[in-house]
Amino acid sequence: MGLGNGVHEEVDMALRKKFSRLLPKQTIIAKVFEVDRAKLTCDVEPADGGAPYTDVRLQSTIDDSDQGVWIIPKVGSFVTVSIVANDENYCYVAQYSEIDEFVYKIGDVEFSADKDGVRIKKGNESVMNILSDMIDELNKIIVVQGTTINVAAMEVIKERFKQPLKE
Repeated sequence: MGLGNGVHEEVDMALRKKFSRLLPKQTIIAKVFEVDRAKLTCDVEPADGGAPYTDVRLQSTIDDSDQGVWIIPKVGSFVTVSIVANDENYCYVAQYSEIDEFVYKIGDVEFSADKDGVRIKKGNESVMNILSDMIDELNKIIVVQGTTINVAAMEVIKERFKQPLKE
């Protein structure tokens, strides 16, 4: 005579519950309470009320390089934190509910975007600065015969560039 289906389900649930307490968590959902952009880390409080995790990396890297892609989470938003090799001292943010900024960096080339616009840089040069300098120089052109450049219109264009682009 075998055990009924209900008994199997109860035993299965009891075993799952027991093992879940024994096995370490690999991923948690947490709320961001601080971001350190210089260190590319954040501090989070687990949604289940556990102890805070500090210095959670904003990208999964094995060194402290500022190269690659990272996303700056919004303070107060929820993130998914992954724990590497069962070491709660080595965690990184894997998913974001809300972000403040996105950054992509290779060598000295950087592309970033936030609510204020997009920045494209190589070293100390940004696309916005180059466009602004170019318009300033174009405004200096004086045409002897024909129509000279419309400085006011060029300034309006310069201001329009500032809407999507940042310095």
